[in-house]
Amino acid sequence: MKRNSIFFVILLFSCVSAASEIKVLPENISFDLKNINNHYLVIHNTDKQKEPPPLLIFLHGAGERGTDISKLETGAGIPPTRFFDKEKNQPFLILAPQCLPNTWWDVDELNLWFDHISKTEKFDKKRIYLTGVSMGGFGTFKWVANNEPRFAAAASICGGWERKNFKSKPSDYELENLISVPLWVFHGDKDKVVPSRQSKNMVSLLKAGRSNKIKFTLFESLGHAIWEEAYVSNNQLYEWFLQHKSK
Repeated sequence: MKRNSIFFVILLFSCVSAASEIKVLPENISFDLKNINNHYLVIHNTDKQKEPPPLLIFLHGAGERGTDISKLETGAGIPPTRFFDKEKNQPFLILAPQCLPNTWWDVDELNLWFDHISKTEKFDKKRIYLTGVSMGGFGTFKWVANNEPRFAAAASICGGWERKNFKSKPSDYELENLISVPLWVFHGDKDKVVPSRQSKNMVSLLKAGRSNKIKFTLFESLGHAIWEEAYVSNNQLYEWFLQHKSK
């Protein structure tokens, strides 16, 4: 797939009132991106809503990097198309950017992407939520740490702070931002891909900083693949998101 090609797909799901669409960033923005694909996934509720919907941004894991945006709908650990509860019909507008091959989530580029979607998508600016899996869990911590006012709440799934440096920790500025945002951290205690001490270290740092907005769910018998338990089986996560609004 050429990065500058126009690719537009709509998929309707029989059991939920949601539609999936792939959009393309304009050239003046994609020209400055070295880590993020110029295509991104949009999933929206097709029911008419009186108010702008809350926004839920999803950051994928390392396995979904590439130039084929369809990986975000079919790849392992990718739950966006299942975010809409079959019975409750979740109200979120879901946006999912994609990292290019052999790259990592870059906060500056995520900000460029967000500046564009904030002008082109309609959503409630006080209800912006962020979540990510594995590499996306690391990206979630990093983005919140450097953009505290933007997010009303965030959830990191099997992530951490630095992938290969367990001693690395947020700066005082980053830690202050993380403490100010409600965070729900998930990890499998038997994780051999991203050891659970990555999340445990982050939770300990936040609690030491006297955070009263941190939740931690540790699945004692599970490994790395906990996205089903965190996203699909755990209906409380979406209700928890919607309880929070930014100032």
